[in-house]
Amino acid sequence: MKVRIYMAKNLPILSVVCGILVNGQKQVLAARRSARMSMPFKWEFPGGKLEAKESEEVALRREIYEELLIKTTPVNRLPPSDYAEQDRIIRLIPFLCVQSGDTQPVPVEHAELGWFERAKLLDLDWAPADIPVVHYLLTHWQSLMASLPPDEKNAQ
Repeated sequence: MKVRIYMAKNLPILSVVCGILVNGQKQVLAARRSARMSMPFKWEFPGGKLEAKESEEVALRREIYEELLIKTTPVNRLPPSDYAEQDRIIRLIPFLCVQSGDTQPVPVEHAELGWFERAKLLDLDWAPADIPVVHYLLTHWQSLMASLPPDEKNAQ
């Protein structure tokens, strides 16, 4: 499923990776944008811009480390979602991932972080670009959770 929302004119595309981190209790990490960020206090999946000549997986690991000070392992690339802003299209490239190591995530840039049960995800006030990703996650929950590595932190 690739969601496309385009305006009539051609707009530049900004590729952004995001990580859907899942813990051993099948909770999903969401980050609340700070007051100084655009769309203040909206929830989002952590991540950021893909730099020139950078692979999606490398960008994801870098961005998650910069924003949360944790290492992650991408498990599954989900379908991208396009969201049109006034002057550009945000192409959000989500990855289902797990944390590597036991370090607790730290909200370096965000106002707060939270681990949420599946049933609570739709209660959050999401940034518009993340909404189709949330819906995809919920619609494909069983198969995505089954794709997680069967280790002690992510027991099936």
